[in-house]
Amino acid sequence: MLFRRKDHRREFERVILPHLDAVHFAALRLVQEPADADDLVQETFCKAYQNFKQLNRAEQGRSWLFSILFNTWKNLIREKEKEIPVDPFAWDEERWGQEVAALFSSCSSQDPEKVVDLRFTWQCLEEALSRLSAEHRLIIILADVEGFTYREIAGIIDVPIGTVMSRLSRARCDLERHLSKLRQAEGS
Repeated sequence: MLFRRKDHRREFERVILPHLDAVHFAALRLVQEPADADDLVQETFCKAYQNFKQLNRAEQGRSWLFSILFNTWKNLIREKEKEIPVDPFAWDEERWGQEVAALFSSCSSQDPEKVVDLRFTWQCLEEALSRLSAEHRLIIILADVEGFTYREIAGIIDVPIGTVMSRLSRARCDLERHLSKLRQAEGS
């Protein structure tokens, strides 16, 4: 599909830009530093714009964009590994907590008891997620936070669909096991 430059920009804005917030959230989960996440998002959108004509169907724009994000991130990790050792999936509980706090402040008009219950639930979820392996945390984010299908996740992380299904199943079991332990500890 050939676009004139003006049409190309408009179509890109229509198909790709609505996913900016989701890509930024995922980038924060991957790199954990706001400045690095901003750089990753900028690099992702630059690559997406440069290669937009390769996108065959607009409805695949979100998964295509996340594939670019994931591949750009993997390339950055490879570059950084040459410099210093790094754990690319280390869970930054403080930053996650700040995002959750912002969510709670936006719903402060709710019943205080519900807000307290919601905070407790988020704290348990945060703790359980922090105990997952990097691989399991990533698959949970893509499937359960971002809502990608098995096929889309397979394309994003470049593995067979069966691998996605088994990893997600194991990740959910691990998450449930950690949540159960946390619930039991709270009940004691």
